[in-house]
Amino acid sequence: MSFPFQAVAAQSCPPTMNDAVINFQNYSITDNPSLSPGSMLSGAILGQENRSFYNCAEGTGPVTMRFVADSGLTVSGVSGVAPNGTGAPASVYDVPDIPGVGFAVGVRETTHCAGQPVHYIAAGDDSVAVCNTSDPSQMATQFFVVFYKTAPEIIYEQPNSGQIRAGKLILEDASGAVISEAGVTVEVAATDLKVHKSSCYITDANISVNMGQTNVSDLNNGIDGEKHRFTIPLSCEASQTNTVKIGFFGPTEKTGQIMMSLP
Repeated sequence: MSFPFQAVAAQSCPPTMNDAVINFQNYSITDNPSLSPGSMLSGAILGQENRSFYNCAEGTGPVTMRFVADSGLTVSGVSGVAPNGTGAPASVYDVPDIPGVGFAVGVRETTHCAGQPVHYIAAGDDSVAVCNTSDPSQMATQFFVVFYKTAPEIIYEQPNSGQIRAGKLILEDASGAVISEAGVTVEVAATDLKVHKSSCYITDANISVNMGQTNVSDLNNGIDGEKHRFTIPLSCEASQTNTVKIGFFGPTEKTGQIMMSLP
């Protein structure tokens, strides 16, 4: 006669708290019709300062911190642009009460893996390893949330009804066994989240400007190159046509040894 048994790792890293809430206040999310599904509607919003969620016994290690998506989430039909600008597209999950809007949660460990980028679950996966360390003492964590456009049309000004359970933060030993019991529940405080329609948007995002040729030595000596005019096609509501301001943001583009940017 035989009896079935299931091996369970001993809990050597009990949670110091049961949940973590990604809070963000008064954050306005704006959409425009020219954005395609999969585009980011926001930057990476820091919603949780450094905080330690586990108390590991002395001598515990090596361990892997992992973020696991909640099984109740609905995966959207698009893959999100990688928030870090590099790496695999992010797995995007629907915001329950706002059709056309999704989100991705990023996690970074700031004590032992501070030099690494924020980790997001890749499209097609249901979890992501955040940090591997042989010394799990004083592990501190930051959480981020990014919002995405998931459909050509969004229902504007419709609030989300409550917090979204995004997943679990767990610790695993070298064999992959969970050593943090049930883990820490991670929620996005999306109550009253709304998306607004942009009063102006660019009708054609692909704008080419012939910059001509510039002497490299002039640029190295701080001399600006020749100026060139170009047109940005905008579509605006009538009430906004006299109050339009344009700003250029984001990383510069490096080609060879020349760094070019817009003021």
